[in-house]
Amino acid sequence: MIDFPLIIIQARMSSTRLPGKVMMTIGGWRVIDLLIHRLKRTVGIGQIVVATTDEKSDDVLCKHLDEMDVPYFRGSENDVLLRFAECAKLYTAKTIIRVTADCPFVDPRILDDLLKEFCSQDLDYACLSPNFAEGLDVEVMTVSALLLADALAEKRSEREHVTLYFNNHPEKFRIVTLGQSEDHGRHRFTLDTIEDMRVLEAIACHFGAKCPEISSSQILEFLNEHPDIAMINSHIIRNEGLAISLKNDWVNGDG
Repeated sequence: MIDFPLIIIQARMSSTRLPGKVMMTIGGWRVIDLLIHRLKRTVGIGQIVVATTDEKSDDVLCKHLDEMDVPYFRGSENDVLLRFAECAKLYTAKTIIRVTADCPFVDPRILDDLLKEFCSQDLDYACLSPNFAEGLDVEVMTVSALLLADALAEKRSEREHVTLYFNNHPEKFRIVTLGQSEDHGRHRFTLDTIEDMRVLEAIACHFGAKCPEISSSQILEFLNEHPDIAMINSHIIRNEGLAISLKNDWVNGDG
């Protein structure tokens, strides 16, 4: 069993495609605040900490977190794996949950299911399958597995994308991918582009004050009932940032 896993939220202001997105407002909620409110509904979690960068551009985010009394860690902008490893070392938890700040509608119920799966099988790493909607992404891992990945990962893509080393080297870890019977992979309510922002704004405005507590099923129902909204960002490639990083590996000789 695991006790009180630490939630680390990955966040920065200098996003390439949509700068400042984590501090943008949807339906009266700042993106980072809505995410934190939703995560606090997860059963059996420990502390929530934001892992951001030591760049000046993130001073405004840190000031906001200070005002909200939310702890944060500042580290490397581009070596995100190192940032997570250094952050994890500061806390006594043996297990961490990774969430990215561009997913304000992460579902605590799904996270609870993933945690139960992780606990029951004594795993090193657990994640969701692509048949979950994009915007629900959460991952659970042991700190020891994270530190091993940090020690061994050499490719730039593996340093930028925290858990890519696990997927590239499954022989080194006990890994499970949690699936579901229905495929919702075509739906997208993450925040990478201005089109994503329009979709999230529509969702947030529809649910209003209920945003911290609505389920992903309710969001999917709303999108199915409003295909015109779902179509706004349907052209965006899933995990486009990862695809760019993998391409850059080949360009830079890391592939």
